[in-house]
Amino acid sequence: MIDPAQIRAAMKVPPQLQEAYQKIVAAGMKVMFSEQTGGMMMQQLKSSPDIVKNISTGMAGLMAILFRQSKEMPQELILPAALELLTHAVDFITRTKMADVTPQEVGEATQETVYAVMEKFNVPRAEADQMLQQMADKSKGAQSQQGGIINGAVQ
Repeated sequence: MIDPAQIRAAMKVPPQLQEAYQKIVAAGMKVMFSEQTGGMMMQQLKSSPDIVKNISTGMAGLMAILFRQSKEMPQELILPAALELLTHAVDFITRTKMADVTPQEVGEATQETVYAVMEKFNVPRAEADQMLQQMADKSKGAQSQQGGIINGAVQ
């Protein structure tokens, strides 16, 4: 089971951006789970039998909505916030028994979310590949200490 708090703790957000990061995540949670807009999330999660695609496409769309609505969202927080919000979405899917999401699917959804978000913001796939490699390298280094960011969260 994914623990969103563990993911948040593993994010290396600079102190001066912590407040903005928390606001982005709170706004994302509101969009995902409020009575007025929560139906959009449910629709997205059920849009196809491919839960990985549904999650990653939904996270990219959510971040685009938040970015449009925000007047001052630091771009460097888009991806970390998307990944934390992904963990909340997976937690919701699991708790409501909407689907069984395996650790492998969480990993795939994480990777696909990076690609989908980057594509939504017109970042070339090569740059997304580079970011994923950096995340993997950091995760490998952290695995010996804490089991890796995502792997540790889903164990």
